[in-house]
Amino acid sequence: TICIPSYRRSSILTTQTLKCLEDIDPTLIKIFVVEEEADIYREAVEGKYEVIVGVKGIARQREFIENYFPLGSQLVLLDDDIKSFDFSLAFPECDINLSKFIDYAFNQIKERHAYIWGVYPVFNNFFSHEVDNLYPKLQTK
Repeated sequence: TICIPSYRRSSILTTQTLKCLEDIDPTLIKIFVVEEEADIYREAVEGKYEVIVGVKGIARQREFIENYFPLGSQLVLLDDDIKSFDFSLAFPECDINLSKFIDYAFNQIKERHAYIWGVYPVFNNFFSHEVDNLYPKLQTK
């Protein structure tokens, strides 16, 4: 499930992040908002995505999202202002899209007995020096 917390940015959400997710099954995308903005977001997404009333404050909203789903659910939290996904620098020889990347990441954490993964918002290998290079494995799948 892809979860997008958003506050006061319904137009940005629809013109940016949701545009990037057009190839993803809309039933897998959940938008979390505060109660007083729920109708605004429902109108903005035209019924295509589920809008869920959560709580105010990004940290509290992320905790709400985590608790909203059953323990062990595979969740991807995305910002509401993503303009694009570019895998070309990290995976130069791969034909990869967001859906393939998400599936791959969840398979990797399962194999490694981990419970969380994330994506750094810029291309910078500084934090990857302690992790073996995963992308060659992706090429063979």
